[in-house]
Amino acid sequence: MNSTAALSGLFADWYWEMDAQLQLTLTSEPFTEKTGLDAADDYWEHNRRSLERHEPFRDFEYAWMLPDGERAYVSVSGHPVFDEAGAFRGYRGTGRDITVRKRVEEELRRFRAALNASADSIFLVDADAMRIIDLNDAAAHSLGYQRDELIGRHPAILFERRDEAEVRAEYERVVSSPNGTQLFRAHVPRKDGSLVPVEGSRRVLRAAG
Repeated sequence: MNSTAALSGLFADWYWEMDAQLQLTLTSEPFTEKTGLDAADDYWEHNRRSLERHEPFRDFEYAWMLPDGERAYVSVSGHPVFDEAGAFRGYRGTGRDITVRKRVEEELRRFRAALNASADSIFLVDADAMRIIDLNDAAAHSLGYQRDELIGRHPAILFERRDEAEVRAEYERVVSSPNGTQLFRAHVPRKDGSLVPVEGSRRVLRAAG
């Protein structure tokens, strides 16, 4: 067990063992800290069918409510253990705290829902890399593209007869302007080559400095 514990510690936040009756018999010290649960709790009920079939499982996600009303999440993986005669002896596995990742995913879902609730076309552009990093459904539909076709493209694709250097200069001016906002009129090429007249604005959003 010592070697198993040492190895799992390299890849997980905590490790655990379960006996043939599907009762937790051993957990590493951070278990209660990471899960907020006691080892005696029926932590595995949502995954019980797989356990009863003695199936391996990977990245089973579990959520519970913290005292402050926020949700916490863990991801658990395990594999069945059999003796030399082939008799089922229990499980060994590992777990990871994925709360931060799940909260970021939830924030991104809310962000995307807010973007797509707008009937106006919205593009997010990385002003340093000069790449489109996101857009809403209205923007993709108005130009006849699939969203993924525009992700990563230079924003010059959105303007008729403006090369990349000209568009970069425009973005540099709005970034350096006192209020970080710029109104503009332009003809935007659709995927089929037709042009859409637009009135728009650029607004600087600062992140990580």
